[in-house]
Amino acid sequence: MPLSNKRERIANILSAAGLLRLLERLAHSRPALWVATYHRIGNPATDAFYEGVFSASPENLRAQAELFAQYLQVLSLEDVLARLDGPDRHGEFRLRLDRAAVLITFDDGYRDNYDVALPILRAAGVPATFFLTTGFLDRPALPWWDHAAYIVKLTDRKRVELDVSGGVVIEINDEHRRHAAIMTIIQLYLDRKIDDEAVFRKHLERQAGVEISTNEEAALGRALFLGWDEARRFKAEGMSIGSHSVTHPQFSMLSAAAQLDELAGSRARLEEELACKVEAVAYPFGRPETCNALTLDAARRAGYRVGFSASRGVNRAGWIDPFNLRRINVGYADSPTLLRAGATLNFLLRRRK
Repeated sequence: MPLSNKRERIANILSAAGLLRLLERLAHSRPALWVATYHRIGNPATDAFYEGVFSASPENLRAQAELFAQYLQVLSLEDVLARLDGPDRHGEFRLRLDRAAVLITFDDGYRDNYDVALPILRAAGVPATFFLTTGFLDRPALPWWDHAAYIVKLTDRKRVELDVSGGVVIEINDEHRRHAAIMTIIQLYLDRKIDDEAVFRKHLERQAGVEISTNEEAALGRALFLGWDEARRFKAEGMSIGSHSVTHPQFSMLSAAAQLDELAGSRARLEEELACKVEAVAYPFGRPETCNALTLDAARRAGYRVGFSASRGVNRAGWIDPFNLRRINVGYADSPTLLRAGATLNFLLRRRK
């Protein structure tokens, strides 16, 4: 049985036995902040791009938003900032919370966040924070993960040979292998096997027999991501905006100066277009191997007050590093019951760092 199914079964057993509610009462009395991370909302099975960035169906997001509103204190980004004290004379910060709380966040700036997620959040009466990649708004194009999926989903070739990492051959004989082919290319990027992204993208297109022009890609990117008008509408609807860099890089691959340019440039662009103060950043990818001490220092120097990583866990009330706040990704298969159980266990865990 797949791990996700086992977790779901355990969560359902706990719920049916009434144990989940008892554990929740204990967990929710413990002051901590759970930062829930979403990306895309929709149906990945019918989408032309990368399925791995889908976090929930519209139906699941609706149930999850209602769950948050019913069982947890839902904070806005501004609420979190208001509960952050410091630095004191020792340069330390304290997060003030009196009970369990959740901050709902979305990364990247996909258009379905506006078309699908916003009406659901509004109906549930819960705030959310949208971390936007300004380059996706200013210069519409496909990010590498969506570009790779788009090309592989369109190709009619059964075998694609790639001149990268000593030579990579991907077989596409059925839909299962098509998915595996996409994941192989995604992993090449994540493992930093791609020396020149622009060159590799064109190489992939040629080898797959699916070449797209600059204008075609711009049109695809424009349809896939928000524009500035939608971003301004988020603010008008009471949602919060944060930075997700300019170009969505793996920060650990950049120099200290380049990291600062990404973070300061994104913040300046957001403030210019949205006429609001931008005080939070979510680091792209956010894992320990993709952002480092230079990244956290660059976020401070760029003028942010908080930075969110992808380190899994909740943020306990008390002394914290505001530039390394934990988040938990919401998975596409997470039911409301599984989400409740997962959140409860994370609130009960005593890990602080």
